[in-house]
Amino acid sequence: MSQKKISIIGFGSIGKTHFYSFKKLLSSQNIQVISSKDLQIENCSPEIKDVRNFDPDIIVVCTPTSEHINICNFIESDIRDKLILVEKPIFSKVENFTANNNTYLCAYNLRFHPLIQELKKIIENLSISRVEISCLSYLPNWRSGDYSKSYSAMKSKGGGVALDLSHELDLAYNLFGHLNYKESIYEKRSELNIDACDYLSLKSTLENGADCNVTLDFASKKEKRDINILCDDRSIYLDFLSSQMTITENKERKLLKQYHSEISIKDTYDIQANALINEELHDFCTFEDALKVLKLIEMFEK
Repeated sequence: MSQKKISIIGFGSIGKTHFYSFKKLLSSQNIQVISSKDLQIENCSPEIKDVRNFDPDIIVVCTPTSEHINICNFIESDIRDKLILVEKPIFSKVENFTANNNTYLCAYNLRFHPLIQELKKIIENLSISRVEISCLSYLPNWRSGDYSKSYSAMKSKGGGVALDLSHELDLAYNLFGHLNYKESIYEKRSELNIDACDYLSLKSTLENGADCNVTLDFASKKEKRDINILCDDRSIYLDFLSSQMTITENKERKLLKQYHSEISIKDTYDIQANALINEELHDFCTFEDALKVLKLIEMFEK
């Protein structure tokens, strides 16, 4: 078992997810939680300043998105030489923040899914002509309690489908490199009791001119999460919900290869935690990459 120490700031649903992932890898005395909640956890404090006394190797920021910048400013001014994993998105908007004293990463855990790892290898030498990325879900089903009081529902708290489901935007950059923005529709379409946008349709192109379209919707009762890639001679379809990927020949629709993974999206948090503890950082979203996603989102809102 690793002797690394970790502080988790925030203990909502995502904070709990990170806590249980790290608990599989570290002893309880090596995990600190910063939360105002009354928790039955060995090292728990409501005061963020207690992170300094605990002196962790890794800090995970899991508060509402709108609070990330203040926490990162505190860390940067008072703490040195740590690995900082900030839950996605890294901020609710592009901020005047410079990381000089610590290494900041963003928790886009889908990068660690085995099918994404395999897909990156497959497309490396293929000529891509079109990409469609979709994530459709239903916000009221995300968490127990009143969805309208969650930060996802509130624009002022950093909510909205582009920020909440920005995994897909990060995957587009991670898989295909630079995106050339063309146009987008970003709006509230549903009758959900929220003031944040619940629908995004993004049209962009890859460096080779191929269309890359992303659809995000968290007011859809039909759940869907997939990537569809059309190449010159074959099509690749990755379905996150079934953890399957198929490669089909275009002309005769012949199945060329099929992949299945026992790893679910939830399991990728464990893989991410293990990589962080072992400082295997090559698959993580860097601070610079996280800012690319934010800059793209800001274009939707102009």
